[in-house]
Amino acid sequence: MGWTGYITIMEDGMANDSTDNGILKKTKGPYKHPDFPEMSEADLKAKAAAFDIDANLVNLMFQEPFYADVVRYLHKESTESIPTAGVLAKDGVMHLWYNPMFLGAYNGTQVKGIMKHEALHLVLEHTTTRRYQPHTIWNWATDLSINSTLTEDEMPPCGLRPGKAFREPAEWPEGTTQEDIERTRRISKLIESFPLNLSSEEYFGRLMENEDVQDMIEKGKQYVLGDGNSMDDHEGWDELGEEEREYMAGKVRQAVKDAMERADSKNSWGSVPASMQAEIRR
Repeated sequence: MGWTGYITIMEDGMANDSTDNGILKKTKGPYKHPDFPEMSEADLKAKAAAFDIDANLVNLMFQEPFYADVVRYLHKESTESIPTAGVLAKDGVMHLWYNPMFLGAYNGTQVKGIMKHEALHLVLEHTTTRRYQPHTIWNWATDLSINSTLTEDEMPPCGLRPGKAFREPAEWPEGTTQEDIERTRRISKLIESFPLNLSSEEYFGRLMENEDVQDMIEKGKQYVLGDGNSMDDHEGWDELGEEEREYMAGKVRQAVKDAMERADSKNSWGSVPASMQAEIRR
């Protein structure tokens, strides 16, 4: 999950549109960027037209060779069927989908951060075997862990990060109660209190121990990050059958093993911290 500026609340079971390659078609009406809602769709389309993912991947190769090695295994597809970006290991292929209006609004350093974020979801097996329920809370935990490894300038403003409070919406959605708002604010303060560089499981445990999170789960509430437009899309991760999950996990592990061996042979890990290198080796 993703990149979140603030959270809004909806009831579980809300109907979704049809799927496109396993990713939900979430974009409805004029596109609104999670970080630049004031920009018109026409301006965002202009930025999308000028956006060159290949140039960004070349920069990634020079600056972050390990992450670039992982990303090169991904089938990359530009699409407006999702509002942000997302990775998914499915149908024998490792996919990267991205909305060019989303990526095109950021500077090169932030695009690099997003690519690193997506690569780590695969590297750390979040799309395959490393899954916990409730999935919404696990998605928060994976993002908190991954975004701990990014620098501040690599983080889009809407990124979910330990030590950082949620950004509240200018106007709460219709039907939001004061109880919902206060619960949201307390969860925001909880995440603001978290240290950087814990594992996904550690963040998940801390979230699940929290009374407000448990209250949210028990009342059937679902927190949708970034007004429904979180920075990356986790849809489809829970749709894989066990056999396909294991098969795709094997493909991901081989890709990561190859990237790790090349990073070792060339001493080219880039900014991957020693603690993350150890987790990758495990």
